Amino acid sequence: MLRHNSAALALENLIQTGLKERHFVGVGVVLIQDGQISHAAGYGTTNLIDGGCSVNPDTLFAIGSVSKLICATMIMRLVEQEVLDLDRPVVEYLPEFKFSNMEYGRQITLRHLLSHTSGLPSGGRDYGPRDRDALRRVVWEEIPHYRFIGAPGRYHQYSNTAFCLAGHVAEAVTGHDYDHLVTEQVFKPLGMNHSTFDPTVAMTYPLALPHLKKEGEELSVRRRMTRNQAGHPSSFGYSSTADLARLGMMIINHGTLDGESFLAPATVQEMQTPACDLHVRSAAHPFWQIYTGYGLGMQTGRYAGTLIARHGGVNPGFQTFFDLFTLQRAGVIMQFTYLETTPMLDTVMKGWHTVLNLLKRDPFYASAPAAIRKTAPREAKNYVGTFLNLDRGEIARLEMIGRQILLEYQGRQRPLVQVGPTEFYGEISHGVRIPVWMIVDEEDGSCKDILIWGYPFHRIELLEDVEVKAEELDRYCGTYVDRYNRNPQEEIVIQRKDGRLQLHEGETVMIYRPLVGNQFIGDMGIVEFFADEADQVTHFQLGQATCFFKKANS
Repeated sequence: MLRHNSAALALENLIQTGLKERHFVGVGVVLIQDGQISHAAGYGTTNLIDGGCSVNPDTLFAIGSVSKLICATMIMRLVEQEVLDLDRPVVEYLPEFKFSNMEYGRQITLRHLLSHTSGLPSGGRDYGPRDRDALRRVVWEEIPHYRFIGAPGRYHQYSNTAFCLAGHVAEAVTGHDYDHLVTEQVFKPLGMNHSTFDPTVAMTYPLALPHLKKEGEELSVRRRMTRNQAGHPSSFGYSSTADLARLGMMIINHGTLDGESFLAPATVQEMQTPACDLHVRSAAHPFWQIYTGYGLGMQTGRYAGTLIARHGGVNPGFQTFFDLFTLQRAGVIMQFTYLETTPMLDTVMKGWHTVLNLLKRDPFYASAPAAIRKTAPREAKNYVGTFLNLDRGEIARLEMIGRQILLEYQGRQRPLVQVGPTEFYGEISHGVRIPVWMIVDEEDGSCKDILIWGYPFHRIELLEDVEVKAEELDRYCGTYVDRYNRNPQEEIVIQRKDGRLQLHEGETVMIYRPLVGNQFIGDMGIVEFFADEADQVTHFQLGQATCFFKKANS
């Protein structure tokens, strides 16, 4: 234990202050030094409203996308066992499987899926099917309809879809369902005895509950836990800081835990070796400057001059940080319920300082601003245009006034500062920047794609004033329900107004305008409608992959 250590005490004091001021409700913390747990503690309560119990290192939290690291660990175990091959096209494991673009689909490998470079869209939803066959069914019924955002290997696109496909490949090859594979390949051999994907199992242990605070209301328990059996490879795991520490110690100790070999050192090294660049360095924000690459199931980067490998996880009401300084055999694991972003991030940064100060490392300071580089007018003209992110449905525009390039994005226009041959940034506020990269064709110098916050935007010729007749818009109006979850909270009502479609989800209203054919673009990306043989609209796809909604009366 880290007794009488000023850095550990400072971390604890910060957590206690955050609890007192209701910045978070429950916190689990583990610090790792020299490959072993040096400090493990819990703070706060599992349930602020209904008399919960004190959080301890064995308390379960929803871990969100840290589930991706668990999925990647399971896949790498099967690779070592020669059951799977990272570089074999996944279609060879799934006979008869069809992608929307088979030229791209035939190229996708498990390496692409685990590094988020498959070209598949992000996908993911909080609620979905709950039966044991859900993952297989969603992969075969939905993914064939997903549009690619780019060729495999070209760009990083954080993708829940990719990990779900990887998890199903493991199912198909082994003949075992995903949860069984993770239990047998990861949880049991690592001694992660409380970790599970089954909420009915999680609730038999001390379980932290999600909390929320609506404007003008008191902090309260979020009364509906997220659940989606088809999303287990990407999200929805439950684990404790003590269990996650065992996974962390295995990675830090080059694949060994408690004297037993779990993964080969070369395999662990491959997982934390960048497979792609996130193109976010110019953000001038600590988190974006730190995490600049992605390996196989792990984000990669540098902090205080040393390598860091990690993953984060978010579920509504929960947040998990899993950060390893592998060269120093050290790490910080923190889990929170309820989120107030700035205090929470301050606590996480303090946790990093705690470990690095104990290792006599200098604390992190933001790097000096990148030097400004003048933009030649000839170069700038190649960038001007309109760009669309297919996954998020966002539009960005670049225009040029004199020698200045301007970015119009998310309702604001900002001048861009050039800091590299094709690297720019736009100021937001308080030193936070939007990183922008131009992808330039080496042969003709044209710019067909740009990256904003690392997300790819493709050049388009957008028709600004598309007019659709009222009777055509009326075809799409009606009440739709999630095909997998008929809870009234999941209803979407579509109405026509002023030549646009309004999508009402509870109190949320999203405006969509015509894009082309049966596609509309708006607040949550592209909506595409589908009709039956009688040309009656039956369902729609929201975003690139997130949800399929069926017309209630069809």
